[in-house]
Parts: sequence; structure tokens; C-alpha cells
Amino acid sequence: MNLWQFMHNICKKIKNTMNLKIPEISFEGIVARHPEAIAALHDAAHDWGLFYLEDTGIPATLPAQILSMSDRFFQLPPELKQQLSLNARNDFRGYVALGEELTNGQPDMKESLEFAREEERPEDAKPQAFDQLYGCNPWPKESWIPGFRSVLERYMNEIQVLGQQLMAALIDSLAIDSVHHDSQWQHPLHFRTRLIHYCQVSNLAKGCIRIAEHTDLALFNLLRIHAPGLEAKHLSGNWFEVNPHPNTLVVILGELCQSWTQGYYRAGIHRVRQATEDGERTSMPFFFYPNLQTTLPTINSNKPLETGNKYAGELLLQRLVGVHPHPEEV
Repeated sequence: MNLWQFMHNICKKIKNTMNLKIPEISFEGIVARHPEAIAALHDAAHDWGLFYLEDTGIPATLPAQILSMSDRFFQLPPELKQQLSLNARNDFRGYVALGEELTNGQPDMKESLEFAREEERPEDAKPQAFDQLYGCNPWPKESWIPGFRSVLERYMNEIQVLGQQLMAALIDSLAIDSVHHDSQWQHPLHFRTRLIHYCQVSNLAKGCIRIAEHTDLALFNLLRIHAPGLEAKHLSGNWFEVNPHPNTLVVILGELCQSWTQGYYRAGIHRVRQATEDGERTSMPFFFYPNLQTTLPTINSNKPLETGNKYAGELLLQRLVGVHPHPEEV
């Protein structure tokens, strides 16, 4: 290869990278199984592990209510928020103060209020260490923020239905026999969600990393963002800004999706930067997992469905212990 060819190839790669943009996929299209939408879902999951999900049908006023409720909660006095402390429980639900959660071993510069799907351990299930993940959510008192619980539960119900439909579309997008897979997802997916407040941090300059580069454990994360700061890594290795879009969710595939497809669909690599001078930002991600009692399946195009030997709840508990250490361990 001569110098001219070498430079031509470099310029071609740069041009291709410049033309890249995070995919935008219609939820209505994938629910209706339009071939173009399913193909777009397939390509986005393979190349990015992340995409924008449009036309979700969630009422436009509901996210605004969530944002307002979230702001009111995080403005409460610390002594009230600490009454809901996650560290006082064993189900990993509740309030997490600034610096109490770890990403890649580093304290996060954010506070959060953590929830999960409210459910009881199935009566016929054998006792497991992850049984502690079942239970009910801790809610702020109605007198603190009137209407908080009703608005949050309404939004959770909307997202839970959407997540189940997205899982079915991901199965279809792989163009495999879905009979066995349908049985694996016949129970409602487990989800965990959080209100996140990226507080003002005066000693962090604009552009600094607030949450380190990482992937999520979940099958996928449905995230609504209200301000810039989130960045995603493409298969090429280049980073792209993930910006707020009206009435749109960001979908980030996780490690369980990558494992389930034996690496064909990617866990979306992402991070959070200080995008503004004060760095204040709010988001609400929904992390979806298989039912906690599910033993995790894998896909191999040359072999029938194989079943793993670990429960989804077991893997989830392991990850939660890693990101929520006991306070004196931080």
C-alpha cells in the first residue's frame, strides 16, 4: 500500500465516523414488527448497544411531572431523605447520598432514590440468598411531597409494559426460533429504577467525568434524560453525545443482553461528563432483568437453546453488593 492509498483509507474512516449518529427507532414500528424498524433495531443493538426510542405513547406530561417530583424530593432536608436510607435496608431500595455508590470502584458524584418492582418470592421457589431483593418500596411521606407515589407508580406501570414489549422485539430481531425464548420470559421482567440527581460540584470543571466509563448488568436500560452529559461509545471506539430528545427514551443494552446473544448484541458502553458549569442534572433510568428466578439462557446459532446455571437474582445481588458497599467500606 502506497502513501496515497494509506491516507485515502484514513480519510475514508474519518468521514465514515463523522457520518455516524445514534440510531433513532420508532417504538410503534417495532411493536407492529415493521421490517425496517426490526432491521434498525438489529443493527443498533449490534453496532451501538444503544439507541433512541421514539413514539413510545407515554403521555408527554408525565415525564415533566416526574422531573418536578424528583426536584422536590432532592430539595428535602438531608435528615428527611436519610429516613429512607438504602443502607438501613437489605433490599437495595431507598435513598443513596452523594458518594455512597461506586462505579468501577470510584464514588459517584450523585444522589439517588432507588426503587424496584414490588413483588413477593414465589411460594414454590426454593430459598435463595437473593430473596432479599423481593419486597416493597420505601416511599416519602405524602405530607412531604403530595402525589409523589401516585405519579411514580403510574410512570413505572407505563415503562414496565413498554419494557416487556421491547424484550419481545429484541427476540424477534434475532430471527431465531422464539418458542423456547418465550417460555424464558413468560413472567414479567424484574426492573429496578432510580431517580438520580447530579448535584452541583464546585471543584469539578466542565468536561470532567462524573460517572466513569462502564456497562450495565441489565438486559437493557430505558432512560429519559433532561440535560446533556451522557456519552456513548460506538463499535468504532469513538464517543458520541447522547442528548435529550422530546418524548424520547434512550435504550442502553446491558451485559445480560450481550451474554444472552453471545456477544452479538453489545452492552452499551457509556459515561457521564460534567456538561455545564454547575453540573446539575436529573435522570430516571429503568434497568430491566429477567425474572429473578430465571436461569439465564444463551443463544448459539449452531446449537439448541442452552440454560445457564445461575439465577438472574444471583447475578443482580452480586452487582448490587459491588455498587452499594457498606458506608464504612467507601
